[in-house]
Amino acid sequence: MKEKIQKICDDFSEKHKFSGTCLVKQGNDVIFSHAYGLAHRGFNIPSKLNTMFDTASITKVFTATAILILIEKISGQDYR
Repeated sequence: MKEKIQKICDDFSEKHKFSGTCLVKQGNDVIFSHAYGLAHRGFNIPSKLNTMFDTASITKVFTATAILILIEKISGQDYR
C-alpha cells in the first residue's frame, strides 16, 4: 500500500511541480509521509515534513469544502 501511495504522490509532484507535504494515515497509523518540492523557490530551500507554509485566507474556504465533502461521503447524508 505504501508503495502505491508513494507512486501516486511522486507522479503528481513531478507532473504538477507540487511543493508541499503528503500525509496518509489510517486511524493513528501513518502509512505515508513525504515532503516535495521547494518551500521557497527564490532561495531554493527544499520542503521538509515540518515546513510551515503560508496560506492565504482564501484557502480556508477550500479546506472547509473538502472537509464537508468527506463528512458527506462518510455519513452517506446529502446536505445539499
